[in-house]
Amino acid sequence: QRSILMNDQDFIIEEEPYIFGGTQLVLKKYVGTASKVYVPAEVKTIATFAFRENPYVEQVVLPSELEDIDSCAFYDCKNLYKVNIPDSIRVIAGSAFSGCENLIDVALPDRENIFVERTAFVTCHRLTEYWTKHGLCPLCGNRLTRKLFKKVCNRCHTNIK
Repeated sequence: QRSILMNDQDFIIEEEPYIFGGTQLVLKKYVGTASKVYVPAEVKTIATFAFRENPYVEQVVLPSELEDIDSCAFYDCKNLYKVNIPDSIRVIAGSAFSGCENLIDVALPDRENIFVERTAFVTCHRLTEYWTKHGLCPLCGNRLTRKLFKKVCNRCHTNIK
C-alpha cells in the first residue's frame, strides 16, 4: 500500500489490491474542514471511518465511478445533510451513515442490483421520515411496492404497514 499524493492535501488516498485483480484507489481519510467536499474522481471506495466525526462536512459530492461505501464511512458526521450517490455504486455497507442525524438529502439510483445493508442509514431519523413520507423504504431508500395491506421493499425486503 502506498499513499497517493494529490493536489488536495485534505485526502489520504491509498492504492490497494482490487478483489477482481489489479488495484484501486481507496479514500482512507478526509482531514479537511470544507463544508462541501468533492471526493476525487479516481476514488473507487470510501473506507471505514474515512469521514468519522468530521464536524465541518455538510455536503459530499461522490465521484461518478465510486463503487463502494464501507461500514461507518461517514460515522457520526452530525452536520452532514446531503450526499449524492452515483449510479456506479454497488455496495453501501452497514452503518455507513450511522449517526448522521441531519442527513435528509440522499437519492439512491433506482435499480435493484445495489446492495444496501439494512443498517446503512441507521439513526438517520430525518432521512427515514422523508423517505417514508414519499413512499420510499426507510432503511434503503428503494421505492416501496404495495402488497395486500403492506408496503414492501423489494431491495431489502422490509415490510411497512
